[in-house]
Amino acid sequence: MGLLKGKVSVILLVFSLLVVLCASLSVSKEDQQLRLCKEHCRQQRQLDSRQRHQCETACEEYIREKERREQRDEPQSRHDPGKEVMIFEANPQTFVVPNHWDADVVLFVAQGEGTVSLVYTDRRESFNIERGHVMVIPAGVTAYLINKGNNDKLILVKLINPVSNIGKFESFFGPGGDNPESYFNAFSSDILEAAFKTSEDSLKRIFSQQREGAIIRASEEQIKALTHEKGSHWPFGGKGSRDSAPFHLLRQNPRESNDFGSLFEVDSNDYRQLRDLNVAVSFANITQGSMHTPYYNSRATKIAVVLNGKGYFEMACPHINSELREGTVFVVPPSHPFVTVASEDENLEVICFEINAENNHKFPLAGQRNILKNIEKEAKELAFATSAEEVDEVFRNQEEEFFFKGPRQQEHRRGYSII
Repeated sequence: MGLLKGKVSVILLVFSLLVVLCASLSVSKEDQQLRLCKEHCRQQRQLDSRQRHQCETACEEYIREKERREQRDEPQSRHDPGKEVMIFEANPQTFVVPNHWDADVVLFVAQGEGTVSLVYTDRRESFNIERGHVMVIPAGVTAYLINKGNNDKLILVKLINPVSNIGKFESFFGPGGDNPESYFNAFSSDILEAAFKTSEDSLKRIFSQQREGAIIRASEEQIKALTHEKGSHWPFGGKGSRDSAPFHLLRQNPRESNDFGSLFEVDSNDYRQLRDLNVAVSFANITQGSMHTPYYNSRATKIAVVLNGKGYFEMACPHINSELREGTVFVVPPSHPFVTVASEDENLEVICFEINAENNHKFPLAGQRNILKNIEKEAKELAFATSAEEVDEVFRNQEEEFFFKGPRQQEHRRGYSII
């Protein structure tokens, strides 16, 4: 797969969940959503000036309606901290300085191999990770990692769930110095001398030496010492070690699979670390020239990141079409029908985080499990203003269940419309 080169490109649709890549916001979420939505309208080269104006008006109307809905909600639901997505890269043979976050982190290993260590008051746990692993790092737990590869970058896609109500997050470095700055340097020398029962000179030597940043080049010997045998973890059988261990998503049986694609999913039933976060993780590999069925989620908001390949994405309500390429992030709110299509040139790989996953159901709108097939004959005739037989002929024509052969590329090139 590719290396997710360059800056991460973001498709921010007009949705109820704001995604921010590697940045904290100094303005209100509504203002930021509106600005990004309008910017997305202006970037659509296929739209003329009238269509761009209609697109920006639709953004404004959506935000106003969202604000009206929020005013009717319970107060606590309006102040839930927002989720954020980050793509992290570490060069080969590097070490990430120990730090903790005021956020729970769900990560997916998109590329490379490494070792992650978690530090608790009574133990340390270390785990080898490789492409396909899903792992949760709880808020407040000090963690560090290495990229033990000689050639490949270690690429992690992270879902950040801040634990504070303000919806922002920070990383805190204990080991460190001037860069990264150690939080110990915020305390007075008197406090540190008493806490560590040592001299000020010794403390200065410890907390002022590091100036190389949070990601540091490590020697081959250091990498080897920090790496354990494949398939093992420390401590062997230690308390809580099984719960903390990563889950290998791509070694599971796919939930959906045929010649046109595969879908792998993990939720709290498979990996209980996800239970308290109410999150599910899925990985879709859509075969070139193929698509998944149009469907919607009943409760979950889907945050998707394109890992590899190209294609396009369509969503209803608001009606949006956008191209997809490596590094693109797109979000689908609950109950919004959508579809993802791979280009004819290469497969499309997408990692998805589903927020509010408990009791969520997927409702397919085409294929053998199309929910509309279950509507009564009379209801079909009333709803579609035609005979039920004609409706059934359309709905029953697709023989596949979830992944299908996609539309022809030249038909798709008739143009995008997001209104």
